Amino acid sequence: MPLVTKTTGKWGFQAKPEATYGTAVALTPATDGIRLSSAPSCKVTDAYDGKRDGKSPGSYAMLPLVGSEGRTAECDIVMEAAGAGAAYSASVLPNAHKILICNGWKAVVDTTGGSESVTYTPGDDADFLSICAEAYEYGELYAIQGILGEGIELDCTLPKIASLKAKLKGIMAAFESDAAIPADLVYNSTIGPKATAMNLTLADFAPVRVQEFKLTQKTGLTDRFYDNVNARHGGYFFGEEVDFAFECTIELPALATGSPFHTATTFNPRALKELGTSFAVALQVGGTQYKQFQLSAPAAQIVDDPREKKGAVATLKLSLAFRPTTEVAHDEVTLLYN
Repeated sequence: MPLVTKTTGKWGFQAKPEATYGTAVALTPATDGIRLSSAPSCKVTDAYDGKRDGKSPGSYAMLPLVGSEGRTAECDIVMEAAGAGAAYSASVLPNAHKILICNGWKAVVDTTGGSESVTYTPGDDADFLSICAEAYEYGELYAIQGILGEGIELDCTLPKIASLKAKLKGIMAAFESDAAIPADLVYNSTIGPKATAMNLTLADFAPVRVQEFKLTQKTGLTDRFYDNVNARHGGYFFGEEVDFAFECTIELPALATGSPFHTATTFNPRALKELGTSFAVALQVGGTQYKQFQLSAPAAQIVDDPREKKGAVATLKLSLAFRPTTEVAHDEVTLLYN
């Protein structure tokens, strides 16, 4: 007999894109596993908690509850932002691939021999994909479908390994069930790149010392109407706007004093902010093929530029908005694994 009935020291997660929103597909543990750095922290919630309006007319008591409705699940995903560790293909993809696509990213795989890559950009209506997943934790199985994400955070404090975080939401058509992690669950264990080999450029300014960075995406995820045909929660869809923001902390540079207010060695964030100047941002993390990644944004603008300090060293914490180059473009940011 085990000492306790259920434990929390182990977890598993597998997922696959859906062909039809909210319709789960069969998962194969040998190919669909995803390595997470921590348990997915599944939380089951309801669209209607069963509370009735008003109170009992003949006493001070509250009215009895009715059954809850619209069961959903939320998962908090944390993983290393690792590449595949091998030449990319339709079946060899970065660790975060399925998490990115259910957050509205479009993936394009280039299989050119010797320079294989996967490029992620913000998607449009025809590009959106949902996933279904099975999460194993607490000694239980959470089977979730129609999963979309509230956005991602891709960040790192140097010289650690970069991580990717996301909150996923989906329909939970079945109750939790007692289940062991499948013995044949397999995932890619490639280690993510350290941010020691990192290059950042802001326009033509290339800071030598960078402390941290964070890319944040917010999708504006919203509930859909209740699914009366299947008597379940109606699922989710993205909001009317998707926001991309970027933060980085660098040692405070000398200020550029003349237009365009940035050079290879000087940078004037206040002038650039007041002028509303758009400029390109590029960031590379890692230097090993099939493990490294690059971020690029063609039209960044400064939102805030507070001065801070580390000991006696003056630092600058930049907050940037990533915007598209035109009002019909989907090019706010590109994430490249190569």
